[in-house]
Amino acid sequence: MVRKRTLPMREKTVDAMLEEYRALRSEIDLYHRQQNQSVNFSLIGVIAVASAFGTLQGTQNAQDSIFPGMLLLGLALFVILNGIAFADRSIRIKRIAGYLDGCLRVELVKILGGPNVWSWEIFKRVSHEQADSLTRVGTLLLDYFRLSLFWVFPLGSILLYFWKVGAVRTLPEVILLTLNLPAFVVLAWASRQIQETLGSGSHDLLRDAVNEISAQRAQKAGDPNDKRS
Repeated sequence: MVRKRTLPMREKTVDAMLEEYRALRSEIDLYHRQQNQSVNFSLIGVIAVASAFGTLQGTQNAQDSIFPGMLLLGLALFVILNGIAFADRSIRIKRIAGYLDGCLRVELVKILGGPNVWSWEIFKRVSHEQADSLTRVGTLLLDYFRLSLFWVFPLGSILLYFWKVGAVRTLPEVILLTLNLPAFVVLAWASRQIQETLGSGSHDLLRDAVNEISAQRAQKAGDPNDKRS
């Protein structure tokens, strides 16, 4: 009979951490794909609305129809919502990066007792802090440049609405224009949360939390009369 080799607790713990790491990396990959879908949907929407708007503008009753205005205001809202979805995925990616960097990585380094593994988030922060002012400003602008699609097209669409259509004339147009304002506010707030160039912002907080948990474990291990769970 062949005996199965029993892994030491240290190896089991490391294996569990690596499995969790792989699962979270898969989740990040999923979020990246969803971000690409948000960009693609927005571009398809812009092309479709541009084609339809050009066709409607060529008709004789375009000025009397509400469809051109509805198309432009609907496009603005559609692209903004895709921008919010894009920013939401970026925030989720940063949260996972913060956990991997400030919690899982720190615990793994303690168990291994040696190499400082998975240091990409630290490298990003240190590189940003040591860069000159112009480079720091440039890298921050690049973070926001990816979101420019979700700002330029909606704003352009609304401006085109007032230029070509004029004043708001119908209730559906009022509703769409009203919905665009809070959507812009949400997009602006979300845009401020996704400065990925700076690295995970929760590293220090998570590290302190891990240290506190480790201290509590050490205290409980040293006190056999401590029955707390």
